[in-house]
Amino acid sequence: MSVIILDDAHLAALINWAIERGYKEDSAARYYWLGKPGEGADKLTYFWEEPDYIGQVLREANAAAYRQRYGLDIQPRLYTHNRHGPVFGPAQILKACICYLYQVEGEWDGWEGSEAQAIIHHIRHEAICAVPGYEQALWEIDN
Repeated sequence: MSVIILDDAHLAALINWAIERGYKEDSAARYYWLGKPGEGADKLTYFWEEPDYIGQVLREANAAAYRQRYGLDIQPRLYTHNRHGPVFGPAQILKACICYLYQVEGEWDGWEGSEAQAIIHHIRHEAICAVPGYEQALWEIDN
């Protein structure tokens, strides 16, 4: 497996989509992070209130995975959110989430229970729910 440092445009696309989705579905507007076990840092964060912070969390997790994978001492630069980038549909956002997960999940020992994990899992869940036909699909399939 390999790890790349994702571009600002990738992170902005994820955050912008969550912001736009939040205007349509209130539950999509925020994510809840329980914090690391024993740290008690649980918090509720709204995407539109802290996009720079959220982007920095994602960037730092990506950089940590890169450092751990390649043994290089790189420090992530400061993330400044671009709210004016394009807003993509749910299929593209799902693929962007999977790309992010490929870079970080399994490559960084700090992933499990991290705030970055909470952010990406929330965006991915909301993108799944936004796929056309999802709401009309059966919950349980039986005879």
